Amino acid sequence: MEDEGREPKALENRPDIPDYLKEYFKAFYFLSGKRSVGFSSENPISTQDIVAYLELYPTENRELFTFLISEMDTEYLDTRSKTRPSVKGETKQSSETMTGNEF
Repeated sequence: MEDEGREPKALENRPDIPDYLKEYFKAFYFLSGKRSVGFSSENPISTQDIVAYLELYPTENRELFTFLISEMDTEYLDTRSKTRPSVKGETKQSSETMTGNEF
């Protein structure tokens, strides 16, 4: 096979994640798999799941961890909502219009 040992094209432009951020990306991927799914889309990662994760894997700065995971989740869900087909009659509220008081 001619392409054997070559990196797939899809991985050529992947970001280089600094070591100090890898903990957050690993946690996000783990927690993302725990999210519930509603009728038409994925739901945000629950605070309970973040707290449970921190009980299992303590970190120095819980507040920063929670903030970063929540921000990553918001970006993830915004990106997913822009790429999935609209459901008839559905109204979308983007994170730009959310104030944070919804939670």
